[in-house]
Order: sequence, then structure tokens, then C-alpha cells
Amino acid sequence: LLLQVDAKPKPFLLAVDRKSGKQLWRVDRKEIRYDGYSTPVVHEASGQVIALGPNRLDAYSLKTGERVWFVDGLAYYPIASPVIRKDSVVVSTWGMDQPEGPGWKDLLK
Repeated sequence: LLLQVDAKPKPFLLAVDRKSGKQLWRVDRKEIRYDGYSTPVVHEASGQVIALGPNRLDAYSLKTGERVWFVDGLAYYPIASPVIRKDSVVVSTWGMDQPEGPGWKDLLK
């Protein structure tokens, strides 16, 4: 069982044994600066937990909770869960301080 709490002041990701209820691991998500509402997903082939948070996407080892990789620079306020298809991860976020990347009209050219 996984619980992602991206809320100030101490965001974290928690893994609990579903049978015993004992904590397996807990990692602080110190890089999180805003609230997030996403649910983590498991990429079974790699044994990784994919966690979409405000401004970033992190992957953790399902066994240990160790961060395996991350991508930052995403928008705030994730609500949807990441979607995994084979070896790709698709995420959606909302809200930025400044525009990042091209606008919709430029993308249509």
C-alpha cells in the first residue's frame, strides 16, 4: 500500500505492508514546495513507484524507497495519476509562475 502526501510542511511517500499494516519505508519529499493531489503508480517491470508531485516526477525503488530518477521543472498542482504504457510515463499538471515552452498556436504550426 502506497500513500503519497504532498502537503506542506512535510511531504512524504510511505509504503505499508498490506497484510500486517507495518511501515516498510518512508521517504521525505523535501523538494516539494506546493500541494499536490496525485496518486502514485507502480511500474511493475522495473519495480519502481512513479510519483507525480508539484514541479516534479520521481521514481523510487518499490523495495527500498530509494529515489532512482527524477524530472523537475513541471507545473504545479498535479491531480491526475501518472499513466504508464510499456516504457513510457505520461503526466498532466496545471499552473505555472511563468510560461514554459511554446504556446498552443506555435505548437499547431
